[in-house]
Amino acid sequence: MERMHNDNSLRRTVRRALRITIVTVLTVAMASACGQETSAPAARPSSTAETATVRLFVPQQTFPADFKPVNSWSAVAQMAENTLKKTGFTTVSVESSADVAQETVAIRSWSDSVPKGRNGSVLTPHIAVVAPVGTPGVCAASTGGAFFGGILTAGCTNAMTPAEHNALTAAVATLRKERISVVSIGDTGIGATATISMPTPKEIGIIESTNLVGKLKLSATSFTRPKQILVLTPRTSETVAAAANTGAVSESRAAASALDESSQQFFDGVWSVLKPYFKTGSAEDPADPDLAVDAQTGQTPSEEMLWSGTTLDVSSSQSLSNSVTAVLDTAKRNENAELSSLQKATGSKQLAASSLTAPATIDGIIAATDGIAQKIVAVLGRAGYSGSASSVNPEITLDSLVSTIIGDASLQKAAVPTPLQDGTGQQVALIQRQKGILETLLAARGQSQWPVITGFGAAMASLPDILDGKQWMTGIVSRRTLVMDIANACHSIASGQQPTTTTTAGPAIEPIDESNLKSALIDPGYVAPAEVGL
Repeated sequence: MERMHNDNSLRRTVRRALRITIVTVLTVAMASACGQETSAPAARPSSTAETATVRLFVPQQTFPADFKPVNSWSAVAQMAENTLKKTGFTTVSVESSADVAQETVAIRSWSDSVPKGRNGSVLTPHIAVVAPVGTPGVCAASTGGAFFGGILTAGCTNAMTPAEHNALTAAVATLRKERISVVSIGDTGIGATATISMPTPKEIGIIESTNLVGKLKLSATSFTRPKQILVLTPRTSETVAAAANTGAVSESRAAASALDESSQQFFDGVWSVLKPYFKTGSAEDPADPDLAVDAQTGQTPSEEMLWSGTTLDVSSSQSLSNSVTAVLDTAKRNENAELSSLQKATGSKQLAASSLTAPATIDGIIAATDGIAQKIVAVLGRAGYSGSASSVNPEITLDSLVSTIIGDASLQKAAVPTPLQDGTGQQVALIQRQKGILETLLAARGQSQWPVITGFGAAMASLPDILDGKQWMTGIVSRRTLVMDIANACHSIASGQQPTTTTTAGPAIEPIDESNLKSALIDPGYVAPAEVGL
């Protein structure tokens, strides 16, 4: 017993030492990467850049305490300011605005302060970089603000009213009349000199669903029973929050409308990827039978109707929790009904009560945002689901690597059991097929396997869940690429060369999971190892 105690103590000591070593190495690597990133110019310095002034106008964002994202406009602005200065611009400044009206005023005030000649043109080169601010409430509301991370996406920047858009466009027109060049980020309709496009909610939907398809290997496997995939998108309740005046009510409704529009776009992206799998029977939504495709005609209800059946009420944290619970309850009822029907059709013995009380089989959940994914993780844990997505078509994680090195466990290489397959390729008799489905369902119910969950926004609170496999993936708009695009546009303008196209492709979405979390977030210095649970 004493020897066993000593072995356990030694093992714990080795584990602690190894983790400390890993964290130290990561920290050094992070510091090194930070130095490399800030010192590497995004564009070649130009002599005219030394005399040009750059002013960045960005949204002033407020995030809930439980949803602080890795990305923010302030972080982008800070990196852009440092990069521009390192590549030749001596005068660079940043101004943040809480709403588009404030941003419009800020642009006009800056324009008025710039020295001009008798013809009204500026005396030295000036460049304005404008990231339009969305309608207040979309980015700042406690749960709705978590939609797409509330940052750097069309879901947060295209929510202006026509009057607000016209006012901003007029302010930009004044700048250009004064020969001040304008670089617009994420909005092509304000008459800028050059525009850097941003990812759309539809692109985010495509990224999430594509990653889910790959993780579940839907393209390579056919099952007796389809994979159970929940598609969950955000929507606010029909009744807006009580407000003290009609202006606040109007603002709340505008935010809700913008959220719904982005949510529909997100669903369109998801459905463009998943529709073929629903049509062939490789996938189905256990909580929404209407999310289906007629195998003969290929017809489905309208996209808007399909989207409506996937929405969750994100008006508050409690309403979101209640919505997630209701979806899981619906999936369980539907599966229990299927079990009972199969039991009667096959004449099998009476189902055990434990089979009907166990959690429903769910293979994957597309949770549009990290805010929704966080709530799903909490509800699934209370519902009795166990394990992690790491055991589904497993990948090697840092934690499993540590355990293997110190001798605690072997790397798990075998995939979890999948539904019964028809290996003969011949038509299986109906009764035999039904029995196979029943056995598969009962086996899956007994496992209560943790599903693969996607999200977007790279919320700090979600990163430990990604490392542990509770949330399979998140996504982030490439901050480095966006800053390089801004710097390149400014240098082209400063050197008298207009961009080759009025709109550049802009930054891409970086999917992040346990395999690249370190290289995507820790190495560039966006987060510290301790913040992801290392």
